[in-house]
Amino acid sequence: MNQIALDFTAARAMGEEGAARSLAKAERADPEFGAKAEKAILDHLRVVGQASGEVLTDVAMAHGARPHDARAFGGVFQSMSRRGLIRTVGFCMRTKGHGTAGGRVWGLVRLIRMRGNVAEAEDPEFSNKAKAAILAHLRAVGQASGEDLVEIAKAHGAIPRKGDRAFGGVFLALANQKNPQIRCIRSDLPRKRGHGTSGGKLWGLVV
Repeated sequence: MNQIALDFTAARAMGEEGAARSLAKAERADPEFGAKAEKAILDHLRVVGQASGEVLTDVAMAHGARPHDARAFGGVFQSMSRRGLIRTVGFCMRTKGHGTAGGRVWGLVRLIRMRGNVAEAEDPEFSNKAKAAILAHLRAVGQASGEDLVEIAKAHGAIPRKGDRAFGGVFLALANQKNPQIRCIRSDLPRKRGHGTSGGKLWGLVV
């Protein structure tokens, strides 16, 4: 292992230790902090499918999980990830870090598996058709909303029988952490089908 890898591993370990200490301190001040944060995060992900860590932190705080230091949420995400409740499905720009990269997008593990299995059971080629159409369109236009990409994929024959939610698994697979092909650029677009509510995602190719 080279020096850069060693430095990165050491820095990550220090960050995880710091998050764990912050979580422990938050739970000393409020023994229900961790439980409240987890519930709010899981409830929100069940509704939207995936969200950035910053959005999930804001949601949890709005539901009463208010630590002395927001870094305590790092320990919450680490714990939930280790227990197989959530996993990183992509990366995004930080809204609170002056536009710097490195923000994580999280998704429910069970929801990811369920969506993929349901879609493939309906049409074994569904994912391949959808992925090909989405990637081809992004190569042509650069970036597009999730809603537009769903319509493009459907126009190219990727039509799930049980609803458009099956496309959630397609986006998660394309934005997977190990070999991402697309990335979430923004997650606050007005939804065309959601009565103007925010939360629509803007996607672009990973280059």
